[in-house]
Amino acid sequence: MAPKLLIFDFDGTLVNSEPGILEAIRHTVTALDLPPEAVESWREMIGIPLERQLSVLLPQHAQHRIPEGVEIYRRYYEDIRPQHSEPFPGILELLASLAGRIPLAIASSKQRESILPVLDQWGYRDLFEPIVSPAEVIHPKPHPDSVERILAYYNLAPAYTVLIGDTEYDMEMARRAGVGAWGVGWGIHPLERLYRAGAERGFQDVQALHQALTELMVA
Repeated sequence: MAPKLLIFDFDGTLVNSEPGILEAIRHTVTALDLPPEAVESWREMIGIPLERQLSVLLPQHAQHRIPEGVEIYRRYYEDIRPQHSEPFPGILELLASLAGRIPLAIASSKQRESILPVLDQWGYRDLFEPIVSPAEVIHPKPHPDSVERILAYYNLAPAYTVLIGDTEYDMEMARRAGVGAWGVGWGIHPLERLYRAGAERGFQDVQALHQALTELMVA
């Protein structure tokens, strides 16, 4: 059955933002006096909200520093974001082929104010509606709240929707919301991990995803 709605994750799915994220992580780890191994632990949590990441990384006696860590990270990341917001190869062509043919939405753990400038840069601000970030939900990813709000916006049943993402948190969110879970292998988590998290289909490159969507939409 051809989907009537596609929901995309942002970082690691549409945007090759990992280098910039890791740079901001290393900066914040140093500023908070965390051990160097915290960088890799933090990387494993990319895909869930920043506050939750820091709550795991900071020891119990330093939990009060979560707001400070959020501010350090966001201020530094916004300074370097323009240099680390390139679409993955083939993404702009994929979006151009989908524009006007099927509704597209975004469910992301990134703040809306960091997403919109990138879409403006691509000329695609109006392509995605709605864009759901942690500020718009009570329960962020991997809770299904983000997906459920998008389904309510379109008054659409889960069976007609596919979520496309690069982390196990995306797959868990899709599974809990009852929508199709498609994993992409060019982001944070490898496809094997996405399948273990519940991905129904997996794509190693953008071209494979493009072909699959083209075949579904002409079927």
